[in-house]
Amino acid sequence: MKLPEEGKLELLASSPATVLPMSDAVVELAFEVANPDLWDVDHPNLYLARVVLADAAGQDIDDV
Repeated sequence: MKLPEEGKLELLASSPATVLPMSDAVVELAFEVANPDLWDVDHPNLYLARVVLADAAGQDIDDV
């Protein structure tokens, strides 16, 4: 089985957001995966999403 972190990284979505430090704001970002491999019991397909918060200069400041 191939783990998600072993695959090619692709930028699927990007969206500007303004969030004040220490706020409980919620930012929603929707995207579609083209031609996804469907999941089934015998062949589970896993996807890994990495979300990066960047400052106004484009420097990464946090990720999940």
